[in-house]
Amino acid sequence: MKTTRPTAKEVSDTLRRLETLRDELLAEGAHFRANTVTRTIDLIKRLAPSKNDGDGN
Repeated sequence: MKTTRPTAKEVSDTLRRLETLRDELLAEGAHFRANTVTRTIDLIKRLAPSKNDGDGN
């Protein structure tokens, strides 16, 4: 089974939702959970191909 990669728009939308969630968690004082979301955001940004990489290969 071939896996498909998310589009740049899907990655961007996911990052935006995660950043909103992180902000809400911080506002509620849930710093540990917010840090977990921050680490997830950082991981996605590292793994997602940049706009200059073409198809990411």
